[in-house]
Amino acid sequence: MKLDGRVAVVTGGARGLGERICVTLAKAGATVVVNTRPGGTPPEATTQAIRSAGGQCEAITADVSDGTQATELMNTVKERFGQLDIVVSNAGVADDALLLEMSEQAWDRVLAVNARGAFNCIRAAAPHMIEQRSGAIVNISSVLADLGSIGAANYAASKGAINSLTRSAALELARFGIRVNAVAPGVVETHLMDRVLGKHRTRLQSRIPLRRFAEGDEIANVVLFLVSDRSAYITGEVIRASGGMGLAC
Repeated sequence: MKLDGRVAVVTGGARGLGERICVTLAKAGATVVVNTRPGGTPPEATTQAIRSAGGQCEAITADVSDGTQATELMNTVKERFGQLDIVVSNAGVADDALLLEMSEQAWDRVLAVNARGAFNCIRAAAPHMIEQRSGAIVNISSVLADLGSIGAANYAASKGAINSLTRSAALELARFGIRVNAVAPGVVETHLMDRVLGKHRTRLQSRIPLRRFAEGDEIANVVLFLVSDRSAYITGEVIRASGGMGLAC
């Protein structure tokens, strides 16, 4: 699954799953543009990890929930590198509250970053990919799009929107040689998980058939497959990588 000579943009690439996706694509040979939002986590840890692995990268700041900034991001990549081959929409936020206690502001913010951000990236990248008659787009979804979640209705809804967006975009862009897919992880092992789950960690693991959370690299490898030529006949799909989370058992 080599990506030599290709240019990839990964939004939300400064930490966590985004960082692992960036490093994985760079190790496969892609030049990776690490996108972070203004005022967000600095990208230096990701860019250093890429360069330490022998990869090539550049960091560009843009808030992809804003259509103008998303367009400027994709245009800048095309101008600097002469091509745009891969986009991974990973930028996302959560603002949890029970449904009856959730503010409109919390709803709007999560939908803006997660769903509108993915839409903005597709809309901004597609003209360049259409010109090339090729491209691969992967949106990061979640199993919660199908399962729902107590206390995170906005997050689950945003991921459901991403799934529908993925299928519709795949239908519209297939004739230009552009593939659009999504990856829906379950719980991914990060440093933040220890604080978020606390005493519920063991109980949640017991509800996953594989009895463990995913490593970031395991999800990143699914993304790598979907942007590589090995998946040339796959488009419009939402691939679960959840250890069986949500299956009846």
